[in-house]
Amino acid sequence: YPEYTGTMLLAVLKQPTMSDRKAVYEKVKGEYATKGLTLLNEAPVNNTYNMVVRPETAAQYKLETLSDLAKVAKELKLGAGPEFRDREDGLPGLKAKYGIVFKEDVQMAIGLRYQAIAGKQIDVVNGYSTDGMISALKLTRLKDDKGLWPPYYVVPVVRSETLAANPKMADVLNRVSALLDEATVAEMNYKVDGEKMEPRDVAHDFLKAKGIVR
Repeated sequence: YPEYTGTMLLAVLKQPTMSDRKAVYEKVKGEYATKGLTLLNEAPVNNTYNMVVRPETAAQYKLETLSDLAKVAKELKLGAGPEFRDREDGLPGLKAKYGIVFKEDVQMAIGLRYQAIAGKQIDVVNGYSTDGMISALKLTRLKDDKGLWPPYYVVPVVRSETLAANPKMADVLNRVSALLDEATVAEMNYKVDGEKMEPRDVAHDFLKAKGIVR
């Protein structure tokens, strides 16, 4: 299955946060190997968190960074997924590193957050760098200027025994990973979120266009 290096480090292995991409990859690769799991090549997709606001909110409060957000967060309403409240790099991390405390924190599903911010029901969204709706709605990403978030590069995780029995899997999966970047994934995400296509169809069209499948 595809997993994010930062999620493996923090949520699965419960390790302290690290910011160096190569160090994170080597750390999780080594730890997973002891559990009979092999990490293949990273895709060049860093699907890290983004705190996102409407352009007019950014202009009104002069927001460019999370440090800027910290100064006015008590006037703003956040919409975030359930996992964001418990993760070290979620709300606890924003409070510890930046002193960010929001006026209100509304728990909502990923699919509803962008509708809510566009409809001015909330002011800030915790998004991901590959969310196609950020560009589609012309929203403003705020820079993580103090480096709270670790790298979240996508990497296939395979049972080592499965890989040993089917060694060609690695070549195929690594070939697919090499074709992915943040812009490509954001475009595919928008086809699902914005154009309501089925994920399976979007993935098949992409693989067919790249000559991976017929």
